[in-house]
Parts: sequence; C-alpha cells; structure tokens
Amino acid sequence: NAAGSFVLGLSADVVAVLATQPMDVVKTYVQSGKWEELKALFRNTKGIPPVGKLWHGSVANCAGAVPQGGLPFLINALSARYLFKSEHLTDSQLIANGIITGLIASGFIAPFDRVGKEQQFSGGTAIGACQKAVKEQGMRGLFKAIPPIAVRDAIVFGTFFGGRKVLESRLQEYIPHDTLRETVASAATGAFAGVLSNAPDRANTLIQGDKEGAYPSLRSTFRSIIQKEGMKGLAKGA
Repeated sequence: NAAGSFVLGLSADVVAVLATQPMDVVKTYVQSGKWEELKALFRNTKGIPPVGKLWHGSVANCAGAVPQGGLPFLINALSARYLFKSEHLTDSQLIANGIITGLIASGFIAPFDRVGKEQQFSGGTAIGACQKAVKEQGMRGLFKAIPPIAVRDAIVFGTFFGGRKVLESRLQEYIPHDTLRETVASAATGAFAGVLSNAPDRANTLIQGDKEGAYPSLRSTFRSIIQKEGMKGLAKGA
C-alpha cells in the first residue's frame, strides 16, 4: 500500500545515502571542477586524513530521504490510483507515471539538495548551510536549481518506477529467481539512469555552486559546458 511503500522507500534511501555519500561528494567536486582541491586536501594533511569531509552533506541528504525516498513511492502509488485509475499499468503508463512522480517530487527534493550541496562546498553544519543559502538569496535560494533537478528526477524516477519494472517483466523467462531478477533489473536501469541523468545533474552542481551569476539558467549552463568542454563535459562525473 502507499503508506508501506513510503516507509520502505524512506528507510532504503537513508541506508543508500550513508553508504554512497563519499561517492556523491567526489562527484560534486569532479562536476564543479574542484577535484584538485579535494585531492590537495587529502594529500597535504598530516596524520589522519579528513575522511569526515567525504560525508559532508549526509545530514541534509538523510533528511531529504523523506522527499527523495519516501514521498516518490507515495506519489507514484497515488498517481496510479487516481490519475491512471489502475494499479496494473501498461509499460508506457509505468514510465509516464514515473516521470510524473519525478517532476512532482523534485519540488520537495530541491531544498534538501541545495543544503546538501552547500555543505559539500563550504562545510559546516546542515543548519548553517541552510541559513547561508537563505541569507544569500532568500527562501527562493533553496529552490535555486529546480529546473535541472526536475529534469534529473524525471529521468531517474521514470527509469526506476517504469523502466525497471518493464525490464523485470522482460527478464522473467531468462531469470526465474525473483530476487536475482529484481537485482539485475535494478542495477541495469540504475546505471542507465545515472548516465542519462548526469547532464542535468552536472548543471545542477554548477548552478548550486555559482556565486557570481555565471550559470543563471539550465539552458545557459548547458551552452557554457559545451562551449568550454565539448559534449563530453555533460558526462563529467558520470
């Protein structure tokens, strides 16, 4: 049911955040062109390296498990029931429902994404990062990069709620074991979504870290990336 899906999604997302946060921090530094800064931080330290920096943003991201992990499951279930008026959707309806889920959820995810990125860039606490974002641009600062987040999450959740289930059904005759089939489908579609959504995610990172107005919109950010780095720049961090 919708409530059960919400709780399970939230719990899974918290575990996923804690397990993958270091990779998310590294990705942020690679995408923002500050990879050398992170390497220098670890290279120049004396004694124990500051591994805690690799978990910067984890508090905001764990708090974001509510809109990122729990809420999409709730939205997806309710959308299927009230928008498509069915719990047994066709392949195209599954994908469309996933895209709708991502677009709606992105509005709730954006503030947590903003705080997490600010903490990764500047350090400090999640509360301090939130206060800094609001001080710089007001409450709208928490929604600074909602266009790329909406595009990214439409791809991610469209693939997760749609593509994953479609692939699972296609693999049924080849992989009869349910858990193995679900794992293979999840891994394959997760990797696909990661690559496909990297371009808007790269734009999101640049817009979030922009203090000088160099990246005012999603379109201008894409144009700037391609002019400076070519098309391969859109894949940076993938």
